[in-house]
Amino acid sequence: MAKRESVEGVSGRLSITLDKESFAPGEVILGVVKLCLLEVVETKKPLVVSFQGREAVSWDEGGYSPVTYAFDRIFLQHKIELTPSTLYDVGEREYRFEFQLPTDLPSSFELHDVYSETADRLQVRIKYQTSVWLRMDSDLVAYLNAEQEFTLHAPPTTHPTSKGSRGFCVGGGVLAVLHQARQFADDGRDSERYVSFG
Repeated sequence: MAKRESVEGVSGRLSITLDKESFAPGEVILGVVKLCLLEVVETKKPLVVSFQGREAVSWDEGGYSPVTYAFDRIFLQHKIELTPSTLYDVGEREYRFEFQLPTDLPSSFELHDVYSETADRLQVRIKYQTSVWLRMDSDLVAYLNAEQEFTLHAPPTTHPTSKGSRGFCVGGGVLAVLHQARQFADDGRDSERYVSFG
């Protein structure tokens, strides 16, 4: 799974580690955030770890002069405050956390450049990640960041998709995915991000 760390304008390091790379809906995620600072820093907000689930669909329609449609939706957003402090001394510290996943989450999924009778270059992605930021209280850009992707798989006793799932029904084939993406877009243009461009 992709793991990223970045730093700008501050001497230190921030990392995040999960106990596993793949989980089933309803399982508890255990993790640890490690912070190492070589200078005293004051931050704008307390240290928070965030969980996010996002699904994105795009496809082309129109034959020789295609129009590309893109739909993006965040269906999981959860934050855990690791410490209320906004002042951090030099040294190393460790913060442990846990989060129980909802039971109705869709499995991770990727589909690239699929062609059908009604759409071209259909792409679908259901992605999960956790991240942690430490932004300095400064007029300059200064922060520490760490991100860790993880996957969701269906429990062995259930179907990969279900009627009540909040994600796209990838098990129903390409046309089912496209139909649900269009339905999401039509039903949620006022509340969801829906973009059409040539």
